[in-house]
Amino acid sequence: MSLALACGFAAAQNQINAPAQIEFRVTRFDPTDQTSPVFKVGHGGDAAKIEIPLTYIGGPHKATLRDGRFLDLRRDSAKLPEISLPIAENEHTDLLLIFIPAAQSFNVIKVLTPLARMRGGDRLIINATNKRLVIKSGEE
Repeated sequence: MSLALACGFAAAQNQINAPAQIEFRVTRFDPTDQTSPVFKVGHGGDAAKIEIPLTYIGGPHKATLRDGRFLDLRRDSAKLPEISLPIAENEHTDLLLIFIPAAQSFNVIKVLTPLARMRGGDRLIINATNKRLVIKSGEE
């Protein structure tokens, strides 16, 4: 019995110490239609390059979170992240990141898109302005 407890404890300890992984998709809102930026995402040896597209949703991408909590995005060989997003535990999957140009970098909006809430054919409207919007859908 004590061997089973020891094995169970070791497995639980490995899960606690394992680096947190995230799966996400990306897109960009850019009225100036500049060249798609490319970022290295993730922490440690699994950093991968991803392009932030304008006309479609890219991904899914996977990355390891720094300190189990932050998604770091770097350009080229930069040592420090240009963007560091705090990621909550409920945001490790079904996450859409929308990049919006801001000065020399980007603001990023995080949107949870679970299948129970967002299905094929659904529309997602995000107001990226500082004004209220009125939206008309259909003929009525």
